[in-house]
Amino acid sequence: MTKLDKPPYFIELLTRDQSLKARHRFDHLPIRIGRGYDNDLILDDPYVAANHAIIETSETGDLYLRDLHSKNGLIHQGKRQSSIALNDDVIRLGHTNIR
Repeated sequence: MTKLDKPPYFIELLTRDQSLKARHRFDHLPIRIGRGYDNDLILDDPYVAANHAIIETSETGDLYLRDLHSKNGLIHQGKRQSSIALNDDVIRLGHTNIR
């Protein structure tokens, strides 16, 4: 698990072959992710829900990604998860890979 107590935070969008497509910087938590325009990170992916997921810290200071009851969920290491501790792994939301 990653403990991050200070911004900035970075989310990388990856291509299908895991090459870097884009890097986004955030100076705050939580970070809301989805297709809707009210999110901090807006993903142009029809398989991503309008409000798909959120990055938050736990009570112990660990950084994690939590699914917001989306239809397609979060895929980590080939398995659907409701929340994932962030540690530089690739995670799929819809057809979008992030790290």
